[in-house]
Amino acid sequence: MHFYQTLNFINFSEELIKNIGYCRLSSPNNRRTWSGTDYYIVKALLKYCGNVIVLNPADKKYTIIGKIISKFYKIILKKNFLYINTNYNLKKIARVLQNQILTHNPDLLFLTAGSQLLSFLNTELPVIYLSDTTFQAMVDYYPDHTNLLHKSKKMGNFAEAEAIRKATRIIYA
Repeated sequence: MHFYQTLNFINFSEELIKNIGYCRLSSPNNRRTWSGTDYYIVKALLKYCGNVIVLNPADKKYTIIGKIISKFYKIILKKNFLYINTNYNLKKIARVLQNQILTHNPDLLFLTAGSQLLSFLNTELPVIYLSDTTFQAMVDYYPDHTNLLHKSKKMGNFAEAEAIRKATRIIYA
């Protein structure tokens, strides 16, 4: 089944899909990011579906601040803290992404492994959310997801639950 047929299978017609907003916190142009999955999804969307607009609400300033805060928790409390899942950061990401959506006017949003992108986003656009796992499944599996502060676990699970609730279609691969 071709990618376009897959989109039709999940009830998106050709007339609706003119511009796809591809949302990711990291660059989908980097073949090393997420083992190249983003790069090849964008290529498939371009080939089978039309125009792809990369929407990337990452803000370097807040990434640096987040790393400092996370390091503080690691040194003082000997716990990992995922700053990206704080309500403050999630709301900031949603505001930036909302502005990008208004500027580029996509017909559909395609998000990969980014529950943080969707958790506080308010949109009427159809959203396809693709991920390889849930936040809870990563807890105590990946090094940066081990020995987490309880608050960090709670915020990560909240972001994931909101993304799942708001997505029009969900793909786990």
